[in-house]
Amino acid sequence: MIDGVGNTTGKHVVVIGAGLAGLACARAVVEAGARVTVLESNDRPGGRVWTDEVDGFLIDHGFQVILDSYDEVHRHVDMNALGLYRFEPGALVRRGGSFLRLADPLRKPASAPKMLGGGLVRPRDLIAVVRLLRQARSAASEPPEDGDTTILTALEVAGVSESMLESFWRPFLAGITLDPHLQTSSRFLEFLLEHFSRGVATVPGDGMRRLPQMMLGALPIGTVRLGAKVTAVEKGRVKIKGQGWLDADAVVVATDGRRAAKLVAGLEAPEWSRVGQIAFDTGSRAPHSEPILVLDGENSGPVNNLQVMSAVAPGYAPTGSSLVTCSILEPDLHDDDEKLDLQVRTQLGQWYGPQVNAWRTLRVDRIKRALPTQPVGSLNPLERDLRLKPWLWVAGDHQATASIEGALSTGRHAGEQAVAALTQTS
Repeated sequence: MIDGVGNTTGKHVVVIGAGLAGLACARAVVEAGARVTVLESNDRPGGRVWTDEVDGFLIDHGFQVILDSYDEVHRHVDMNALGLYRFEPGALVRRGGSFLRLADPLRKPASAPKMLGGGLVRPRDLIAVVRLLRQARSAASEPPEDGDTTILTALEVAGVSESMLESFWRPFLAGITLDPHLQTSSRFLEFLLEHFSRGVATVPGDGMRRLPQMMLGALPIGTVRLGAKVTAVEKGRVKIKGQGWLDADAVVVATDGRRAAKLVAGLEAPEWSRVGQIAFDTGSRAPHSEPILVLDGENSGPVNNLQVMSAVAPGYAPTGSSLVTCSILEPDLHDDDEKLDLQVRTQLGQWYGPQVNAWRTLRVDRIKRALPTQPVGSLNPLERDLRLKPWLWVAGDHQATASIEGALSTGRHAGEQAVAALTQTS
């Protein structure tokens, strides 16, 4: 048998997976005074939240941000040490051959007249935003038991105009949900709007990897074992490939939903959305100097959204260079790198002119399992019952909102529940 690591109280919790949910779970167990071992099959922590270095550029695994209003992030890390850089609230929308600036009318009320005069935003859209936000705040304080619908229907019922729906809401929300048809549960829209109303999108200066690195660093040395793939889960023990069985008084499966379903009989595997990303070195000349999201409001594809990451956080690119990343969604995402690169350059050439021809492609990524889908009914309640058996829990964003907040909250709750259950039985 293999010994666990942590504070010795006679009870041992094994956590499978060192993504955000697994790391949050481990912290909760440690704080409660129980022993914990985290088993991770990969050679690093973080799961889907990570950053690679390519020629001195920091490339996240898809376009990822931390909303600084996420309560669970505040619980788990020192926000100052995380070193966050902010996106400017709002967006630049490509429409009619030019870029239109949309500001947050709640943060910048003075921007409303100019937006109304731009031909995209109508008075009904400002009223719709207030209506949607009021509903989101109400849902946050007292979650409704029914009334769930699609995001598309929720926007239409709120009174959003067709022009704003197609030019802003669809590309903006599709970039988050990876669902261009907006068939995702309206509960997720409420979740997003409530958090955006309290905070802004940010990224750590050292890339998104900084979050799991800090969470790992807060755990006792030896808590997380990398390269330890769990192949079976039974009451009282888990089996590690090539290492044998490890005793466990409680087990928390904190892998992604697909892997969790393979380890836990009867657990339904979620459907997944995939996304593509192309990263460019644009040299010293960036297409935008502001830290702001750029949206394709013309539905000209394949790029849904673009961001100059080095304008948000300078450390994303070497000195004298700029990093642009572009997100490509279904159905525009295909498997021919050269063709996809050409299609992206053709679209961006219409936006920025010949300078695009000089951009150097750093990497083309396709993230097959980027986010679990969240159909209508899947978020009632926002977090599912995590306890499957008296000794077994499951955690991850597939059990709540498909977000960093969802991963962290389910991990913490599973850890707290596991220790509480062990305390009752001891």
